Amino acid sequence: MFKRFKKFHKKTLKYKVLLGFLVGMGIAIFLILLMLTPVGSAVLKKVIETKIDKYMPGTEITYLDYGVNNFSLVAKKGHNVVKIYGALFPFNAMFEGNVQKLSDLSPYFQGKMNLSGKIYTDRNNIVIDGMSFFANGYMNFKVNIDDKVDMDAKGSDFNLQKILYMLKIDYPWVSGQTDMQINKHNSVYKAVFKTTGEYKNRIKTDFKAVTDLNIKNHNVSFNSNIESGIGNIILNGRIFNDYWESKFKAENLDLNKLQPILLYPFKEKTDMHGIYESSNGVLKFKGDNFEGFADSRIELTFKMNGKQFFSHIGVMQILDGDISGTVKIYDKLGTFDIVSNNTKFLNNKLIKKIYYLTGINLSKENTGKVFFKGMFDNKHAVFDMLSTNQNISISIKKGEFTYPDKYHIIVYLRKGNNVFKLLLENGKIKVLEKRDFRQVDNKILVF
Repeated sequence: MFKRFKKFHKKTLKYKVLLGFLVGMGIAIFLILLMLTPVGSAVLKKVIETKIDKYMPGTEITYLDYGVNNFSLVAKKGHNVVKIYGALFPFNAMFEGNVQKLSDLSPYFQGKMNLSGKIYTDRNNIVIDGMSFFANGYMNFKVNIDDKVDMDAKGSDFNLQKILYMLKIDYPWVSGQTDMQINKHNSVYKAVFKTTGEYKNRIKTDFKAVTDLNIKNHNVSFNSNIESGIGNIILNGRIFNDYWESKFKAENLDLNKLQPILLYPFKEKTDMHGIYESSNGVLKFKGDNFEGFADSRIELTFKMNGKQFFSHIGVMQILDGDISGTVKIYDKLGTFDIVSNNTKFLNNKLIKKIYYLTGINLSKENTGKVFFKGMFDNKHAVFDMLSTNQNISISIKKGEFTYPDKYHIIVYLRKGNNVFKLLLENGKIKVLEKRDFRQVDNKILVF
């Protein structure tokens, strides 16, 4: 009995295996036949579009062809077309992309791009490994897709102005070449840009910059180290909700090279730090002996000793003291209002010459406060000066200084009842007039 049952079981098991195989083959053939029909093709296109729509909403499959283990398709969104073709089992395909309008894919970009590479499965992930060409440069990239999208990309030789255009940044004053590296992991973008270029906007300078960007949830933080012909600048800041702020630190800033902005040919180098906020469009800055702000104008206050002051303005030091004041610089004109406290004239060549001509030794006089005020442009400065006490006074009205070393200055010098009218012109000094103070119109001494 048992032997007959065992024999029957073996027999029926063969039929069951055969039946299962036939059913499986039937289902497979049915699916293949379904895919090879217009109805099946439409169903498959819809499935693929649904998958793609998860990552690229609005994409349409405009062409689909496939066999038992191969396929080719064309996907289109707006003006952008991607062709994909290859094997189904295991999935291994090539792709070619012609992006004519990046703004169709993302509102944050514009421009064109060509790309190519391969798509394959790695375990349960989809991997896209390719190369893209844009902005005169090329980039290798690798994208890993599972429940999230991770990316690593690296490229070089990009045209800086074209990159800015693609990022919708209108900044026509820079040009150059950029290398970049971009990574996206866990919803955080990190990018590094290395740029060599030139800046032209009133001032002209070469520069090298390394910029790090971090982007998460539309919030951007950045750090940038810039080496340039005018000095070294470090920026760090953030961008969020259409608002951005940036702190900066400038080292060895060459003031003379900033003359197109500052108008006056200031000398020496300086360090400063500050912050820019887009909400008010104001740049605030501060150095060791000055501070101020810049918007449509530049306004600063300063306090320094005589040696520092005359070194910055690039003329021979004639006095020492605690010098402070305000400088305002507009587009084509600047003004200044300055006072020197505890003033002491130096016993230099100029002061000795005045002593020789007038008998007045300014280096031995207690002149107290000295006031300066005037205006300047990018060619010359005009200024008034007044120093007065009970014993001595010095007055200058509309003295002219033409950069870099030409000057025409009328000085009224009084000690006691003696008044001298002196002409200082391009290194020469002469007495134009000597009068008794009691006979002189005092208006010439009004500041």
